[in-house]
Amino acid sequence: MATPRSRSAESKTAKAATKPARRSEAAAPAVEGDSLGYFGGMAIVTAVVLLLAFVMMDKFRGGYGEGIFFK
Repeated sequence: MATPRSRSAESKTAKAATKPARRSEAAAPAVEGDSLGYFGGMAIVTAVVLLLAFVMMDKFRGGYGEGIFFK
């Protein structure tokens, strides 16, 4: 039967030096406070809809010569 050999300290450090180092910052979880959120998105959508409504009404009134941008 074969006799077991113990590894020397030098061979353990040589193998550890050849392994690639793991990067812990690459696997960092996302922080939850960085997204736009529901209420922020609704504020942007509301602003865009109000701006479009203003432009459409101005275009409509421009046919009568009363519009600000369209005359």
